[in-house]
Amino acid sequence: MGKRGPRPAPTKMKLYRGNPGKENLGKKLRSEVQPPAADIAAPEILTGIALDVWNTRAPQLAAIGLLTVVDLQTLERYCLTYELFYQAYQSVKADGLSSSTAAGTKKGNPDVVAMRGYHADLLRIEQEFGLTPSSRSGISTEHATETNPLAAFLQG
Repeated sequence: MGKRGPRPAPTKMKLYRGNPGKENLGKKLRSEVQPPAADIAAPEILTGIALDVWNTRAPQLAAIGLLTVVDLQTLERYCLTYELFYQAYQSVKADGLSSSTAAGTKKGNPDVVAMRGYHADLLRIEQEFGLTPSSRSGISTEHATETNPLAAFLQG
């Protein structure tokens, strides 16, 4: 039996959201495993649409500190799944939602079902990376403020 309740959010995401639960995140962050940041060079397996998606998403995720070496395969799967989604979309666009059978009846295009499955997979991964409006709602970052050298000196 799996764990009950919603999955815990990563501490870094809680920090971006402004720590709504008022947890002691500093202590938790120090004790959490912190994988090193990833090199955003695209894996050799990616080509075409998948490579385009990588070249868009990897820099975006790296810029906000959400792409580490342990996340690379997840992003790679996201890019490959996006390419499959796009191929299914192109098929539906070309062939329509349904087609006629030899018996003269209509049958649905199987790529519509495939698109729905890929869409669900993409959405789950996007939520993990904070790439949907609801998954990033409430995320805020500390903006750098100009420091007063005297105040910095007095604070130690």
